[in-house]
Amino acid sequence: MANGPRYSVPFRRRREGKTDYRLRLNLLKSSKPRAVVRKTLKGIIVQFAEYDEKGDKILVSATAGELKKMGYTGSLDSTPAAYLTGLLAGHRAKEKHISEAVLDIGLQSPSRGSRVFATLRGILDAGVHVPHGRGIFPSSERIKGAHLKGYSEDNFGGVWTKIMGKDYKTHHKPHVEHVEHEKGKGTEKSKGVHKESAKEVKKEVKEEKGKGDKVGDKVKKKEV
Repeated sequence: MANGPRYSVPFRRRREGKTDYRLRLNLLKSSKPRAVVRKTLKGIIVQFAEYDEKGDKILVSATAGELKKMGYTGSLDSTPAAYLTGLLAGHRAKEKHISEAVLDIGLQSPSRGSRVFATLRGILDAGVHVPHGRGIFPSSERIKGAHLKGYSEDNFGGVWTKIMGKDYKTHHKPHVEHVEHEKGKGTEKSKGVHKESAKEVKKEVKEEKGKGDKVGDKVKKKEV
């Protein structure tokens, strides 16, 4: 263990490997609710939390165990269960008028295609906007559980319908469309910003040229 006059003892939760305070501070700076995703040995837990001086305030939550009550027959620690749990939490968040959040995965490794990002995809499909990168989600086939023994899309779709209150086959769309839509919106906004910036720069250049011409004329007159 490090020691010396400059050594400071980490906070208890950091010593226990539970909280990364630097990451937590960066998330809190966003001033948005945190979509907290935590894996367990038997499933997954999703909570939408808000900072409070006395301790985080849980706005809504969902656990994989609730899927059994909705008729889900698959494993609760699988990718489809993670997606559906995220969908359930996201749907409840929308009912509480939570439209955006930031992802909090704690000390878990952000591995592409993991259950954590399957959960995030469920939250996004429920209509809650969470900033994210591309290419991090499991494939649509894995989300549905096609890679699992005893796979049943009807069972997956039935639970999806109960959560969203809509017909799965009619309303479920690939998440790729959502990503492309968000990307397009961002592109349009950036184009508008660049156009405005270009206009301002051109205007400033013309003004500077005008000032330069006036100064030059004065100098010439003095010389004459």
